[in-house]
Amino acid sequence: MPHKSGPPRARVPRLAVPMTLCALATAAGCASTTPSSATSAAAGNSASAGPPSPPATAGSTAAPNTVQLTFADSGKTITVHVGSTLHVALNSTYWTFQPVTAPQLLKLDATAMVPPSPGTCAHQVPGSGCGTQTADYTALATGQTSVAATRVNCGEAMRCTGSNGHFEVQIVIVN
Repeated sequence: MPHKSGPPRARVPRLAVPMTLCALATAAGCASTTPSSATSAAAGNSASAGPPSPPATAGSTAAPNTVQLTFADSGKTITVHVGSTLHVALNSTYWTFQPVTAPQLLKLDATAMVPPSPGTCAHQVPGSGCGTQTADYTALATGQTSVAATRVNCGEAMRCTGSNGHFEVQIVIVN
């Protein structure tokens, strides 16, 4: 085999590829999150990985954090602190985020469509909806509002039925 001349090729550490895939797979739950103060009002369950922070009490100065939400959180009531960030990641590019019901309480910072990593979708063809739709919000003031998204297609040429086409989380913002 002839030797090619030129600069030596850089070797990529073996962990670089899995770490990159992990970063792209946030919606799949691969990425770690900061401890969350988000709790389900009914069950006291955390909405993100890691132990929940203790609830804020009068005069406390709980640090704002990021709360991760996925389709599994639909129908829940989540409590967050003023200044916290909500990151919603829904598995499909067909999702469309709806306007916030109380924009004076919760501000939409950004939305993005994250394409899939190679090999992560069984049918990675244009129009299949493979990828993730995300939205980031900031809690501005105390009160209650909701975050919602809808989709009509639940797969290639397949209409959504029942709750598969609707995502909604009630957000309670506290000091």
